[in-house]
Amino acid sequence: MPLRKFFTASVMTVAAMSIAGTLTATPAGADPVPGPNGNGWDLPAGASASSGDTPESAPSEVPAEVAALAASGRFWLWENQAYTSYEKSYSGSDRSFANDEWDGTSISVDDDAESACNYSNRTVGLYTKAGYAGASSAFPTNYCVPDLNVGIGHGRDTPSSVLFV
Repeated sequence: MPLRKFFTASVMTVAAMSIAGTLTATPAGADPVPGPNGNGWDLPAGASASSGDTPESAPSEVPAEVAALAASGRFWLWENQAYTSYEKSYSGSDRSFANDEWDGTSISVDDDAESACNYSNRTVGLYTKAGYAGASSAFPTNYCVPDLNVGIGHGRDTPSSVLFV
């Protein structure tokens, strides 16, 4: 199934239902396999793919300087919890963070992020392994997670790839 068609249907499915718990999947390759509810990603408890009902939606529950990034149209990662320390943004999918560096540094982004915000106009999947594999979490538009350990439940410092759909 083409990637765009798969994710369009998947996001519609997630948007149409109430998510009561975390979904788990381990997608492999460029075309993730659907998870238990068909979306292929973990979605934080109580959140749906529509941007209006996420418990940590931006900009009201993030610092003003982070909320100001909303116009950027990008997906942002921070090295530390609560959107602090080094930052890196993405405007499209990246199969591996191994060669990425935090802005203004020579420090690798790979397995080193603790908070994230999606200010793009697309749902973004954040994966714990390169190549869009491993445990994952969906970030609907304007969704922020101040502590990836709590937000996606897979431990801090684990993100290794990002997929825009």
